[in-house]
Amino acid sequence: MKRSSAIDLLTKRYTSKLFLLLCLTLFLPACLSNKDYSEEEMQVLMDQELQRKINAYRSAKIEACQEEAFRQATKIVDSLVIAEAYFERDTLTRPPKPIKPDEKAPEIKGPDTIQLKPLFEGKRKKVKVDTLRKKVKIDTTSRKKN
Repeated sequence: MKRSSAIDLLTKRYTSKLFLLLCLTLFLPACLSNKDYSEEEMQVLMDQELQRKINAYRSAKIEACQEEAFRQATKIVDSLVIAEAYFERDTLTRPPKPIKPDEKAPEIKGPDTIQLKPLFEGKRKKVKVDTLRKKVKIDTTSRKKN
């Protein structure tokens, strides 16, 4: 308890002095400037600062304008590329159906020029049972129940 009370006593006694010392160390160097400017020098400094701000504004404005111009140019180029691709596409379509003639096809008169021959040489075999039409009878009464 004695120790904490001693610290409290020191902080109460020296707080205002420490605060004053801190303020002096922060603000005193700003007031110690030895250079006093004349009216002409002040005007020159203000003109320089004004020119710096004007140049910064101009460069920012020029950059914004260039960016907007680039954006618009990109939009125009994209639309031109799309239009060019549209006009260069394959425009060939299916040809129309031919018109049917009004007249009937002429009949060919004369003997047949093609002689029919059997597809397989040799003796024919007779099929006794038609395997394609054979019906399978399914027994539905003897189903297994799971």
